[in-house]
Amino acid sequence: MQFLVQPGTYESGQTLRFYPYYLVGEGISLSGDGSVVLLTEPGLYSLSYVVQCRPEEDGTVGVLPFQGAAALTEYEFVAPAQAGIVQSGSGTYLEFSPSTAYARLLYQGSGPAKVTGGFAVSRIYDR
Repeated sequence: MQFLVQPGTYESGQTLRFYPYYLVGEGISLSGDGSVVLLTEPGLYSLSYVVQCRPEEDGTVGVLPFQGAAALTEYEFVAPAQAGIVQSGSGTYLEFSPSTAYARLLYQGSGPAKVTGGFAVSRIYDR
């Protein structure tokens, strides 16, 4: 399944919102508000994101993945940024889910930024 980031200006600490782009497979869906990817089938999942951030001010931009309430800091993207210059980043990680799990991406930066990108999620092993 592939989801695209709803383009727009995000404040630091705001969860990115998505819309479906390519839907094939079962056990992966999007929450009603588009901010959480639901992993509803047990198994091993591959999750990959790529984002482009254009900050409104100099500082930093970044994306922090969450699995449920846990921040996955080892897979975050953080970069120094100049106002109006696009920074791109990506991350890929595996997640085993014995039951329903929740994945989301959080924008974090020193100021607001326009964010676009995508989030690909695949179940690669059924238990």
